[in-house]
Amino acid sequence: MNSKTFSFAPIFYLFFSRTKVTVTKRDVTVSRPRFFASLIPTGRSTGSMPLRNISDVSIHHNTALLRMLAGILITVFSVKTMFGGAEGAGFLFLLAVCGLVISASAVQKTLVICSGREAIRINAPWYANRTLEKINRAINESMCYEADKVDLFQFQERMAAMQQAAPASKRMFA
Repeated sequence: MNSKTFSFAPIFYLFFSRTKVTVTKRDVTVSRPRFFASLIPTGRSTGSMPLRNISDVSIHHNTALLRMLAGILITVFSVKTMFGGAEGAGFLFLLAVCGLVISASAVQKTLVICSGREAIRINAPWYANRTLEKINRAINESMCYEADKVDLFQFQERMAAMQQAAPASKRMFA
């Protein structure tokens, strides 16, 4: 199995900065952008976890109710004021769009990769659910590949030990 790389925008209105997850035979590497006030990119943070240390991978659904309510209130206020005949309809329309963006960003999916001591949490917008499921599947496949490789190695060790223990005349694979 070769390495698989997945990428998606962690905040949908900042489509240009991408979270990258790479799954290999040995580990999972996550490279995420960092933001100041959820608007200004300030750098990247990178972390990796060996497959042997991963105990569980799951996807969770999160909804930030206060953010959603704030976005809905901003949208309703700006639309009501805009259709009420107030001046600055362009600004109010922009404010309504910002309110919709804020309320839509409140619904998120989180991929949690657990190990014994820590967990890597990867947040994604609601529409990146399929990408998170692909990452989950790739990690599970890599973990199965690693387990099969360990089982084969243990089988070969047992066979070698049995050959060492058997008398020379009864060796199966001479």
